[in-house]
Amino acid sequence: MKKNIFILFMLSLFFLGCGGGNKTGAPASAPIATPENKPVINFYVENSGSMFGYVTDGSGNDFDRSLSSLLTQMTVTGYTDSLNMYYINSDIFYRDVEIPTFIKEITRTNQFQGNLGSTDMCQLFDSITSTVDDNNVSIMVSDCIFSPGKGVNAMNYIGAEKDCITLKLHEKVKTRDLAFVVYRMISNFKGTYYDCEDNKTIINDDRPYFIWIIGTKENIAEFNRKGIKDKIEGKLVNAFTICKNSKDNISYAIQTSLPIGSFNRISRTGINKAKPDNESGKLSFTVAVDFSSLLVDDTYLTNPQNYFINIPNYNIEVSKKKMPQYTHEIRITTSAKYISPTKLSIQLMNIIPNWIDQYSDDSCTHITTEGMMEKTYGLKQLIDGIYGAYNFNNNALSE
Repeated sequence: MKKNIFILFMLSLFFLGCGGGNKTGAPASAPIATPENKPVINFYVENSGSMFGYVTDGSGNDFDRSLSSLLTQMTVTGYTDSLNMYYINSDIFYRDVEIPTFIKEITRTNQFQGNLGSTDMCQLFDSITSTVDDNNVSIMVSDCIFSPGKGVNAMNYIGAEKDCITLKLHEKVKTRDLAFVVYRMISNFKGTYYDCEDNKTIINDDRPYFIWIIGTKENIAEFNRKGIKDKIEGKLVNAFTICKNSKDNISYAIQTSLPIGSFNRISRTGINKAKPDNESGKLSFTVAVDFSSLLVDDTYLTNPQNYFINIPNYNIEVSKKKMPQYTHEIRITTSAKYISPTKLSIQLMNIIPNWIDQYSDDSCTHITTEGMMEKTYGLKQLIDGIYGAYNFNNNALSE
């Protein structure tokens, strides 16, 4: 007598971060609410000396195009009706000018002085987050290079700055539901590069810079719904979102289409009588998931390395799909010869992406050293400082 094999997948994707919605245990996801009012955009461009190589009159490079297209799209999509533009270093300079003039004037140091020789990232982030609330979004453009100035131990400095960022932002995220979105951008840099010890090197090469978008989860979700990120011209190569934990249900369901092998679906979250395909020896099926209530960037959601599976011989692929009620599909596959009764758990982990380490310089290496042109001094410490402000008490976004 042939014995049926039973397998039950309790894929309880219970969301714990970067989102909004119901907390009632209902199966349906609740998209993050649309803001009642369009936010005021406070747009800051760092104009310390290390930024001047991105801007030359009439350059029309990727830096110019990216900033101009971002400012334009926020207006024409209806995301905002009010745009305030500033230059920022140790001081903040409001500029009531047209967008092209604003971008080109960054190098006019005789008018916008402040402290151009060093960059206090803790002070910058403290300043731009101070005005963020339900009605205000802050955007900052910076190369994000920690620059203590001459005669200061750079390694001690970035450690102290990381702690300063954590402490300053922790006070803000405790009382406001803030999200931090960072885009790593690439543009030509032609001019003087200042390293962490303020040494100068003349370069003409592609260099990274960063666009930070800081707002409430509702305002960031609306930014995403408007599709503004995809309309930014230039070179946007990496993205990451950090935001507060919450407890919201994610809707999901096992799908019966296009399996490899066979099974019976006995509920929205369970199957039995699972058998591998005779030819390939695999069992494979999909789970449709609604991630519409998450702020996590799609590149993060579709990267299998950001997931943990409790049974080693199962693996997944995640893809974005347009279908009623669902946004993504998780393809689950096993080559196990025997499929035992089990509860399969898949966790979406709350981790800092690998590209942060990959493109961070922590030792103030000379810019002309191979591979250093694409790196940013202190990037990891900056991200760690912001990430630490949330005091995450578990490392899973959903399970």
